[in-house]
Formats: sequence, structure tokens, C-alpha cells
Amino acid sequence: MFNFLKHLVEIIQRLNSYYYYSHGIKGTVLPVNAANYVKREVDVQVYEFIKNYEQKFPVCYVFGLPQSGKSSLRLRTAKKLEEEGYISISLSAQTLSSPVTEDLFYSHLVQEISYRFKQFGAEVVLELQSFWQTLKEQSYEIKFPEFIRQTIRFSKNKTLVIFLDDSQNLAEWEGLRTFLENLCIPNFVLVLFGNVHPSKVLPLKNSGQNPITVFEISPLEGECPPLQARLRVVSRNPQALFQDILTWTGGQPFLTQFLCSFAVKWLKIENHNATELLRTLVQEKIVQKWTSQPVLVSHFQAIEDYYIQGDPRVAEIQFLALEIYKQVLQHPKSTQFSEQSLAQRELLVSGLVTKCGEFLDVANPIYGNVFDLNWIEKIQKKLNSGRLMMTLNLSIYDRDCFFLVSKGASMTNPIAARDPRERYYAIKDSVKGHIAEVLRVSPGAESKRVSDKATLAFFNINKVARNNYNITDHNQVDTHFNANTPAGDAFITPTFKGLMDKWFEARSEDRGGIVFIYTDGEFTDFDQFVAEIKNQCKKLKNHSYLKILIVGVGEAIQSPVAVEKYFKLDLNGYGFEDHYGHPCNVVIFNRLESVNEYGAIQSILEQLVECPEVGMPDWLQEEYPDIYENLKREYDLP
Repeated sequence: MFNFLKHLVEIIQRLNSYYYYSHGIKGTVLPVNAANYVKREVDVQVYEFIKNYEQKFPVCYVFGLPQSGKSSLRLRTAKKLEEEGYISISLSAQTLSSPVTEDLFYSHLVQEISYRFKQFGAEVVLELQSFWQTLKEQSYEIKFPEFIRQTIRFSKNKTLVIFLDDSQNLAEWEGLRTFLENLCIPNFVLVLFGNVHPSKVLPLKNSGQNPITVFEISPLEGECPPLQARLRVVSRNPQALFQDILTWTGGQPFLTQFLCSFAVKWLKIENHNATELLRTLVQEKIVQKWTSQPVLVSHFQAIEDYYIQGDPRVAEIQFLALEIYKQVLQHPKSTQFSEQSLAQRELLVSGLVTKCGEFLDVANPIYGNVFDLNWIEKIQKKLNSGRLMMTLNLSIYDRDCFFLVSKGASMTNPIAARDPRERYYAIKDSVKGHIAEVLRVSPGAESKRVSDKATLAFFNINKVARNNYNITDHNQVDTHFNANTPAGDAFITPTFKGLMDKWFEARSEDRGGIVFIYTDGEFTDFDQFVAEIKNQCKKLKNHSYLKILIVGVGEAIQSPVAVEKYFKLDLNGYGFEDHYGHPCNVVIFNRLESVNEYGAIQSILEQLVECPEVGMPDWLQEEYPDIYENLKREYDLP
């Protein structure tokens, strides 16, 4: 009975200790009275700055990485100030849409500040908003400070402290400098919180010095009594156990709270070798199985998202930052820190590394195990895709257009058993209509057009087409069709190569092109044609600069063998690559009736996307379900 009660007491103590850390491991703000809050030097610094703001410029910036305790610090400081008679208002720039404008920013601040003054009566809120309206003829740099003075008068000259969180969202706003320059207002303090380097956010300079005071939230260190306290239920030496935890977490606040809670949950007081058991716990429950811990997934994903969902304009710098991180992983404390290095600063802001004296080091062993060399390779591939996306030419307009028509002997065959028209002459009206689309001015696109002329060529013999026709009016097509007679083979490569070589020689680097090829599928030199597409792709920055629409006509193109062959081209099954070695999916295959139904331009537009291989026409699934399913499996399509 005694052992049972002893065991029950241990379970209750363990549960109490586990829930003691619960707020810290949810990644949410710790309540003001949370016993596991660890007070750090920055708590005192921010509080003292506000208390003595008259001696300096009344704006400070608190810099801390995600989940480093910024919000908890803000909440506790605000509460303490309110108890001392200050008025504190907490706002966030996160809700502001991008790009930030003067109207949006100031309207947001005025609305939120007015609403928070309802403690003085609903009429005060209305009076403040009315006062703001009386200033509408004034510039913002005049009327916002005047609005703040009015709010302070309503509070009987109490000191107003505004905490503005997520201030990194204002980094690109041109009006930030003017906003900050005009805040020298009696009884007013602004505390900015952000998770990016101060140099990215703070534009205000004064004789080469920034008058805004910067505070940085440091990792947890030392004994941290609030966190040590509950470790006694699982260790006779909680101080040593906590230092082992700090060794694993590097003092990162969220990870430290999380590992404390894990220790309470899994370790036992009888365990004498707590250090080794903690190592096993970290490896088996965190490093190897972190995806089964939702709060860890959220924390680690935030670090990954910093790279893959950040500003694409700094993708190059982030790629370099990961190269530096790779060096730090492989050779700790060998990379010297430089304040001038944008890549190193990006790396520090992500939280993956920390400064150790004059050198960079991995922030903690848990990060080093989770964000390892394999992870770096994966993210760099995604960054490469992002850099590629920045150079994509996704506009259909201002392109050079080429129309290549087969005049091989097979084009004299009927389109189908129930349609006796010759393939060659049956497609004339379609070609004519597609060229008209290209030349037509689009009223909905600022009077733009795909091209102001088109090149028409007919191919059959194993030579470059003798005549290439410049078309500026779609009615010219009739004459050129009638001047050519289907006969012989259907060699496409010489004509295709000749046109592309001349185009690449004459085009500007950012000029796009579209090639329309009309065929019954009977290319005499199919393999050579594929090889030539591969050669031309090597000249491209990426796939978006050239699209080749193969328009199929007749029954031959609809045989299962032909369908599979041409969709292998469509899905880049031949492995075309651009100049940089990225996949270069330039070929589109569709039937004439589908292109006529949707339009030639729409058929191209649907493939002017980042990943053109994901789309296939509806008729393929409806008429060739087996081929459709095989292609989905082979090319891993959604």
C-alpha cells in the first residue's frame, strides 16, 4: 500500500511538473503569472528604457528570433507599467496587408489606439476618431503626433507606451523614416519588436549613429531557477540535469521548455546516468521522431519556412547563407563572423547559428541533427526553383511566332473514315484562325498582341524549307497553302533547326517564342527532332521562353502508340534541360479539335506556368484511361 501511494504521489508530481511547462511548449505567450517564465537581462533593459525615456530618443527596438520570448516579455512589461500608472497599448503590424501604405498604416494605428481608450468611456473613442478627422487636411507627419498628444491629454498626461510587434513587416515601407522622426512627443514611448536584424528595419540616422536603442533577446543561460524547480521530481541533481538540457538546446527558450517537459515525462529519479538517458531521449524522441510531435513540427517548420517562403528577392543570399551553414556544420567555430556579410546575417536571423566570440557556431545540437546536410541540399534545391521562378517569362505577349505545317504525302489522306477531307487542306482554316489569334490586338491587355507578325513554313524533304513566309495578315495564309503541295516524306528537323538557329541569333535575351507544328504524327525523323529540341533547350534560361505546340490531325495521331509517344514529349520524358541544367519542359501536345475549341493562345497560356508538366487535356483521361493512369504513375503527376 505504501509503495502504491508513493507511486501515485510521483505520478501527480510528474503531471504537475509537465503541465508547469505546458505554456512554454505550445509556442504561445506565457501568462503574466506563469511560474516558468525566466527573467532575463533584456527584461530589465526594456523596463528601464521606458522609465527613463526622457533622457534619449523615445523609440527602442527589441530584436529576438521567433519563439525567443518577445511576446511574453511584452506582456509582462506592459502589465508592470500599467500597475505603475502608465497606459500601454499593444499593436501588431502583422495584420497589415502588403505593400504597406501611409493611409493603411496610420488608419490602423489610429483605429486601434482609439479603441483601446474605451476604458475612459465610449465617448472618448468617438472624440478621438472625430479629432483625427479634423486633421485630414494635414500631412501624416503633422497630424499623427498631434493625435498622440490628444490621446495623452485624454489620459490626464499619463505616459503612453505603444508596443508594436512584428515590426519587420514595415521594413519595405518608405514612410517608416518619417514616422519615426516625428515621435519626440512628451509622455510617449514606442517599443518595436521584430525578428529581423535591426539594420533591415531601422532607417533613422543621426550623424552616422542610429538614435533608436536596440535590445537583443539572448538565449537562456545560467541556473534559470523557474525551470530547474520542477526537475526535482525526476532528478536528485536538478541543476546538473538542467545544464545538460541547456547543452542540447543552446538556451533556445522554446526547445529548453520542451526538453524540460520531456525530461519530466520520461526520466525517473532512480536513473543515475541522467546525461546518457537524456542523450537517448533526444535522439529517439526528438531527432528521429520530431514529426510525431506537433509543437516541434511547428517550431522546425517555421525555421524552414524562413528560407522557402521568404522574400524571393533574397533567395541568392539565402542560398549562400546555407552554404555558410554547411561550413559551420562541418567545421564548427571556424567561420569568422562579419557584420558586413548579408548571408551571415540571414543565417543568424534564421536561428540556425549563433555567434561564439568572433566565430559562428551551430545554435544547438538539436538543430544540428535536424537541419543537417541532407536538409541543406533539399532547401537549396527549392531555393534554386525560387530563383528560377523569378526569371520566368509567363507573359503570352511580345513573342516571336512560327507556324510549321507538314506537307508530307500522308497529309493527303482523309482526316478520318467518316471525314473524307484531305488533312492538309482541312487544317488550312485552323492555321489561319490561329495566326489571326496571334496577330489580333487584345482589348483587355492594354492593346497588346502576341506578335505583330508570324513566320509560316512548310516541311517535307530533308532540307531547310525553301521559303519562309512573313505573315502580317491571316488572309495571306490561303495563298501560301495553295502554293505548296503535299508529297514525299515529312522531315521536320532541318526546317525547325534552321528557324530556331536564326531566332536565337537575332533575339534579345528576354524575348520569348512560340512554335506551332501541325502534323498527322508521321515525322520521318522523329528521333532527330527530339535531339534538336534538346539542343535548342540548352540555349534557354528556362522553359518559359519557348513553347512548342504540336497540333495533331488525323486518325494516325490518335493511335495509342502515337498518343503515348507524343505525351512523353509533352511531359518532358526525354529529359530536356535548360542552360542551367534545370528541367526544360517546352513541348505541348494536343489534338486539332481541342486547340480549335479552346483557342491557340489559351492552349499556350495553360502551359505558361512554373510546372507545365502537371496538366494534361481532358480527352486523354476520357478516351485513353489506361495510358492516362500509366503516365500519372510514371511521371508522378497529381
